Amino acid sequence: MITAREALALPGAQVSESDAAAAREIVEEIDAHVRAKMTRLGVTITFDPRRFNQVIMSEVARAIRRAGWQGEGREIVEKGKLTGQPVVTGLRFFITPSDAAYDTLDEGAKEST
Repeated sequence: MITAREALALPGAQVSESDAAAAREIVEEIDAHVRAKMTRLGVTITFDPRRFNQVIMSEVARAIRRAGWQGEGREIVEKGKLTGQPVVTGLRFFITPSDAAYDTLDEGAKEST
């Protein structure tokens, strides 16, 4: 059977340049938001859902994990104004430092005392 690594090299598994650029832009916004709003528990940030597709969401999630974060995304659903049917009006990300990041910080604090 083909390995996952080989499968990711197939033409259909490539990230388009527009999706890659959109993901980079969102990651940059998350970075700026973290720098401005970080708390001990992490941050929450909301985006317009029209900025995402599954590929962009996957690339953003991978970037978050690579940077040592744990992330969770949830749809914000509200009652539609015209039909009353549920409508996705936003995507909210909850981003917290990984346990390893907390552990490294705690170890550093112990060493400095």
